[in-house]
Amino acid sequence: MFQFQLVLLFYLILGIIARRMHLMNDAGKETLNNVLIYLVLPCTIINGFLNSVSVDVIRKSGTVLLAALGIQVFTFLIAKPIYGRSPERWRGQLEYSVLFPNFTFIGLPTCGVVFGPEGLALAAISHIVFRLFAWSVGLACFTGKVSKTGMLKAIFLHPAVLATLFGILLMSFQWTLPPFLMSALSGAGACTTPLAMILVGYILAGINWKETTKKQVTTLIGFTGLRLLALPAICFLAMRGLKIEAVITGVITLQTGTPTSPFTPLLGAKYGEDAEFGTQIVFLTTIFSFITIPLLVTILTA
Repeated sequence: MFQFQLVLLFYLILGIIARRMHLMNDAGKETLNNVLIYLVLPCTIINGFLNSVSVDVIRKSGTVLLAALGIQVFTFLIAKPIYGRSPERWRGQLEYSVLFPNFTFIGLPTCGVVFGPEGLALAAISHIVFRLFAWSVGLACFTGKVSKTGMLKAIFLHPAVLATLFGILLMSFQWTLPPFLMSALSGAGACTTPLAMILVGYILAGINWKETTKKQVTTLIGFTGLRLLALPAICFLAMRGLKIEAVITGVITLQTGTPTSPFTPLLGAKYGEDAEFGTQIVFLTTIFSFITIPLLVTILTA
């Protein structure tokens, strides 16, 4: 796991270099993000299902969905009591960050590395719930109301969800794809982690710390502890207490312990908040996750 973290750090540094050397601009960042979400990530998901044990994954899928629902409901219930009185320019991003870690770019590939194809497939299934909340309750953190249209888009239009449903069909009916296509899916899927971390590195390189206030620093440090330590600890203890299978506990807990979603500052900017603050949240949680995730993996695989 330590070697994998070093690889992630290397990709992150490449993203920082890309920004510092002006090899990519914000338009390029949006293009790369779209390539990841709409093309590369679905390949990773489908490939995970093709290499997993069908009967076992199908049997566990219901428990995974319930566990994902449980953690989303819990974080939704605590987000506003904790951060509801924060300055308005930060509030939506803090509440959103409690609900949504970086389950797409870090959680999914890390589950694949730690728990193998089965873990990757189970993580992809859990994302059905995560994306449902992200497009509905997540937007409500900024707008104050749940978007029913967003919920429908999350279910029927998001490429990762469509890829998951397609993967479930392949696995359930034991359908096979032509060898060249399986090889292509594997190759394209392998691009997910490097491209995602380059994207995150590019975003982090744009942070300006010069005007950071003491209150801002205190809030950022407190949130980092909540995101990377408290929430995965609560998740792990709850799932262990309920005697949920180890691989399901690992997949959900590991994703809960990933850093803040890089979409946080993008939504903050869209809804008139201080996007710089959101970027700082992503930066701190990402940097400290290089310490906390290996520790979490050690506990989950003991």
